[in-house]
Amino acid sequence: MQAEALRHVGLEASARNLQRLRQTALDNPQLAVYVRNNICHDGNLKEGDEAPPVELISTDEAPVFFPPVDLQVGVPLVVIAGSVS
Repeated sequence: MQAEALRHVGLEASARNLQRLRQTALDNPQLAVYVRNNICHDGNLKEGDEAPPVELISTDEAPVFFPPVDLQVGVPLVVIAGSVS
């Protein structure tokens, strides 16, 4: 996706240009949503632990809560997560 963005503005998608794009995002978090909203850190949950409720960031900035408030107790929940950045 980053290589495509570089090509879209007429730049070569070289390793150097990709690194410069990524560094610019880190240096200017107000310009990059994925940097501005990055709150990742190592946690202490283990398999079988109950996950605390959290508010997720959505692309349309509407609040999304996890786990869903209508999730029944005792029903297994599988989470598949990923990133396109």
